[in-house]
Amino acid sequence: NSNTALVAEVDCSSERGKAFCVAHEIEGFPQIRWGDPDNLKDYNGGRSYEDLSKFGKENLRPVCSLNDMDLCDDEEMELIETYKDMTVGQLQIEIARYGEAMADAETSFKRKVSLLQGKYERFAEDKEMTIRKIKKKGLKFMHSVLKIKEREEENQKKDEL
Repeated sequence: NSNTALVAEVDCSSERGKAFCVAHEIEGFPQIRWGDPDNLKDYNGGRSYEDLSKFGKENLRPVCSLNDMDLCDDEEMELIETYKDMTVGQLQIEIARYGEAMADAETSFKRKVSLLQGKYERFAEDKEMTIRKIKKKGLKFMHSVLKIKEREEENQKKDEL
């Protein structure tokens, strides 16, 4: 029992659950969301008891929200007041703008990862080609000849004693 936390299961196929799932953009199952009920965040961590317990201890506590403004610091209070002064249209425009910025960041990240993947593949090919060239020059034979010569020197030293 907790005054500040709730763990719940929602059946998104039921009429009542469907409305909740649509409102909170729940598309995959099972899905774990956490945080302010008016602004739930996706949980993307591990699903073991240890992972969930650690996450809960670190994150599931009362936080600043419109329902708990006494938990807000001055900066958060200033943001809330700014947003309260905005019209519905202004809020929608800002939310869309930030959503686009987040989507752009994700697109940029994926593009950069793709470029890195290409570089990684070229580096791996270069490394393999260099190793093949070195081996082609007879490295294995060098090792064999070295072992023989070392044994010969060792035997020669024994003979001299």
